[in-house]
Amino acid sequence: MGQLTTVLVLGATLGFTLACDAGFAAQEAGADAELGTATVAGTPVRITFLDVGQADAVLIQAPAGQTALLDAGLPSPTAALRERGVTAIDLLVASHAHADHIGGMTAVLEAFPIRFYMDNGIPHTSIIYRRLLEALQPRPEIKYLNADSRTITLGDATLEVLSAAPFPPSSAIAELAVETATDSLPDAPADTAPWIAADDQNNRSIGLILRLGSFAAFFSGDSEVEQLTWLLRKDAVPDITLLKAPHHGSRNGVTLEYLEVARPEVVVISVGDGNVYGHPHPEALELYGAFADVYRTATAPSRSSDIQTAATRSLPPNPPTAREGERPRKDLL
Repeated sequence: MGQLTTVLVLGATLGFTLACDAGFAAQEAGADAELGTATVAGTPVRITFLDVGQADAVLIQAPAGQTALLDAGLPSPTAALRERGVTAIDLLVASHAHADHIGGMTAVLEAFPIRFYMDNGIPHTSIIYRRLLEALQPRPEIKYLNADSRTITLGDATLEVLSAAPFPPSSAIAELAVETATDSLPDAPADTAPWIAADDQNNRSIGLILRLGSFAAFFSGDSEVEQLTWLLRKDAVPDITLLKAPHHGSRNGVTLEYLEVARPEVVVISVGDGNVYGHPHPEALELYGAFADVYRTATAPSRSSDIQTAATRSLPPNPPTAREGERPRKDLL
């Protein structure tokens, strides 16, 4: 196998190409972030960060034509999907049940045939969540997938679903009930991770790793420090090429320890221009910038530029899909 070089092409969309013996170039960017093509033996996987403002919507178009959509915030990405030739969606994923990740999902369900739907299994009380359930109810042809440890094949690419943190035991919840001076759960055992509340939507976002050869992209919705710490302690964070910044570039969605393990080459932040949350936070940008080239869906470079970089890892013949001791399911789409 030849050496891998990262190719970044920014035009009306932000493009990211991984191919054998290719160069790395950047041109003027637009609002959508299209992490274009990771190529192995001529078969590309295309990743597009759609511009949905202060929300998430990531389109994955696999080598053999399979399509996955990770989240669908508002405004709905249906028009953008059609512009990219999408006529059906094989896998629709709601990383968690907040409006900026599912607000446009009902419109997606109404616009396209869907084969599989996955969410984190944590209900929400919002009207948007209830409308999503109502849209799914009359669609028995859509198969529901639990967000269990499993590997989903997308042609030559794979999507690895990471195990979620266990729910706090009843003893910890009972202790919390009598600890009126605190609003957090009691400490978890030191060899596991901080307890994550059962209804903590952000920290129970579905974690996904997209792999094609040595290319790896990491998506984890609105994960915060607690979930990132859990993943690190379970050795579930691989060396990655591309990171979707958790929680829109919030300061509580990144740690130095996490980046030192993941070592992303490119970070993309899905964020709305001038949002009320101040995302991305300066502290997060500083951390990301120490490791990777950072791009946002809300902004564009002021001028064209050429950036040269190289990734010298070889393509493994069989990308890993499970860790020792785990028996994940394998689903073919």
